[in-house]
This record gives sequence, C-alpha cells and structure tokens, in this order.
Amino acid sequence: MTDASKTSINPQFNSSAWKKLPSATAQTVEAVLLNYSIDKTKEDIAYIFGVNPATTDYDYSAEYSAVPTVSTNAPHQVFNYSTGGKLTLSDMVLNAYVYGKSLRPLIEGAIALTKAQLSNNKYAPPILTFRMGTEILEPCVLLSVKYVREASLGGEPARIKLSMTLQQIPKQKSKAEKEAQAKKQQQDTANRNVALNKPPMPLSLRQQNDTKAGAKSFLGKYANLLDPSIGNAYKAGDYAFLTDAVNGTVSLFTGKTNQGVVVQNNGKLISGGKGVTSIKTKAGVSLPTFSQTLKR
Repeated sequence: MTDASKTSINPQFNSSAWKKLPSATAQTVEAVLLNYSIDKTKEDIAYIFGVNPATTDYDYSAEYSAVPTVSTNAPHQVFNYSTGGKLTLSDMVLNAYVYGKSLRPLIEGAIALTKAQLSNNKYAPPILTFRMGTEILEPCVLLSVKYVREASLGGEPARIKLSMTLQQIPKQKSKAEKEAQAKKQQQDTANRNVALNKPPMPLSLRQQNDTKAGAKSFLGKYANLLDPSIGNAYKAGDYAFLTDAVNGTVSLFTGKTNQGVVVQNNGKLISGGKGVTSIKTKAGVSLPTFSQTLKR
C-alpha cells in the first residue's frame, strides 16, 4: 500500500466533513472514575478500571410531548427537556485466574460507588467523572453495577464479566458562578421593581421609618381634606401606620380598618397625592401632590 493510499480519504466518507476532523494518535490510556470537582487543577481517583471498556455505549435524547392535531395530521411535538448522557459499559472481561489473584476489590469498589457513605456524613452516592483518555462524561452518578462470575479460586472471583451504567447529571456551579447568578437575579428584580415605581429592594428598617415620617408629615398638612370620619380619627390619634416594605407603601389604619395608601417610597423619593394616595377625601376635594426627596 502506497503512502498516498494510506492518507487518501475513503470514498464512502464526505470529504468536506472528513477534512474537518481533528487528528488522533494511538496511545495508552487508563479508564478511571474520579470524584467530580469543578476545580480541574487537582483530581481525586475514586475507581480505576481493571481493564478498559472495549465499547462505550452513549445514549442522549430529547423528550417531547405529542399534542394531537385535527384529522390525520401528524401531532405537534412540544419540547420538554434534553436528557443527560447515559453511558453503558458492557461485559468488561477481567481474568485474574492465571495470576492467582482475587477480583473482589474491583467488584466491591465499584458497588461502593452506588451507595451513600453515612459514616462520613454523605447521604448520597458520590458524583463522578468518567475519563478514558479524552473521552469524558461529567458530572455523573453510577446507576448500576452488574457482574457475572465465570471462574473462582478458593471461593474468590478470579474471572468475571463486569458491566456499569453511568448517568450524567446537571453541572454544579462554582462559588463565583453562584454569586454572579444571585447578583443578576437581584439586579433583574430591582429593574422590574423600578419599572413599577417600587423600591429596587425591600425597604430597610430605617427607610420604613423615614416613609412613616413622610406619611405623618403629609397627613399633618392635609388631614382637614380627608373624609371627616377618617380625619377626626387621625386628629384624635386613633390611627396606626402599616408599611409594606416590598411595595414601599405606608397605609393608614383607623381601628381595624385599612383606609388606604398614604404615601409611597420608590427608593428615591417619598410621594403622595394624586396617583398614590387612596384615602377617601371630602366630596369634590383632591389631595395635592406631595414629594419628599430622600437623604443619602
């Protein structure tokens, strides 16, 4: 066979796709299971395979729900989710008979990865990384371990066929990623609240007290414009303020009756009057606009 024939593209392959494939070289690798970590600068081996899997059987799928359509048309398919990869390692043949060795540690080591370690305060099996050279599945858990004993030495397993199934699970977030996500969620909430003229974040105790003081100042000026039953109760001191920290509002209660919103704090200023105050006034009377800039 000439050098040209060795490097030529198999006519059964599409040349445009074939030329884009990365190069690969033969080298010795060992299949291992690592304790999964987002820190890739160090590794913790959980299990070393006695022999590399001859085949690695991966299964990825997308789950859809069928929605019936009229007549004989094909049903709509509504996407639900994509599954993580499922890796099946079938019939790994381990033969230690001629070497006079027991395979029990390899069997029990694999089975241990399907169990919680309560003595170490670990209440679920470990999260793993499967690695064989550049072939990696992570994070994953070991769903099942099956083995068939084919030969024994003094009652010890000396030849077995070992199979495992690994299921990929969602990746864990680093501390920095969690903090960034929390910060983004906080900012998104603040933006939504500002768009609704609410305070960006729930009012602090100090802000609540400032808002109550603003409500008292507002009603102190315009109590005479309120419905007499409300105004008289306020003047007599028979009232209470209730602050809604999320919405930034202060409501007036006389007795057990909520008479409505007095003022609102949107994080920048305390406002009242038209569009804000909902307390009943005297017939034909409107409350003037009230605004008080917050001190920084």
